[in-house]
Amino acid sequence: MESYVVQKAQQALEALAGDGAWKDRLATASSHLSTVTNDHFLASTPEEVVQALKELQDAPREEPYPTTSQRIQTAIELIFEEAGRRDLRQGAREQLS
Repeated sequence: MESYVVQKAQQALEALAGDGAWKDRLATASSHLSTVTNDHFLASTPEEVVQALKELQDAPREEPYPTTSQRIQTAIELIFEEAGRRDLRQGAREQLS
């Protein structure tokens, strides 16, 4: 998974925690995550993250805010979890070298 995907998840989280109307913060967060749903990024992303991003992307626009919020939260959590796993694997490889 590319660092750009993690960066966009960080920006989405910052948008959720920012100021402004909840509706606007959700839209901004969703927008950040939608930038990583093309095939280039999805090709190097674990399946559970891909699934969460696709569910967010395919969700109806009129979906209730709590449901949209949960989809965004799930995608962010999965991206951060995978980034942590990647960092642990990289650290282990460096220690073995």
